[in-house]
Amino acid sequence: MTPAELQSLRNLPTFPAAAASLIAAVGIEAAAALITEWPGQRFPVPARPGGGTRQGAVNWACLVEVTGEAAATVIVRHWGGLVLYVPSCSMAMCLRRHDDVRQMFDKLTRTGMSSRQAVFDIGLKFQLSYRAVEKIIGRPDSPAALPGQLNLFI
Repeated sequence: MTPAELQSLRNLPTFPAAAASLIAAVGIEAAAALITEWPGQRFPVPARPGGGTRQGAVNWACLVEVTGEAAATVIVRHWGGLVLYVPSCSMAMCLRRHDDVRQMFDKLTRTGMSSRQAVFDIGLKFQLSYRAVEKIIGRPDSPAALPGQLNLFI
């Protein structure tokens, strides 16, 4: 996941609080790197930079490899000696994909394509079954996908 993709998920209602905390602590680039490399994992953070034990040193090296030394130091300062949960953001990504499917369906059908053909094309593009696309387009958009003050009425 790129930092831009992670940033685009932040306003969705299913964006994990753990991801928001991680971004606040280490920044979007390091958070995106962690979420990409270790999605949904629990990572034992060393008690101090460099690690105090042999396992701590191994964990420190892994953390530095993924985030860089500056971000690893911040992580140790915040979560040193604890187990850090690295969220996968899968629910937020799913919600975003559903919004993209609905937007594409609307765009295709507005330009004259039949709904049957639009569902077929979308299914191929997003690697979804015909029925899955039908279910997605039958649901309302997420509040984050709606423009302006229209969000107030949902």
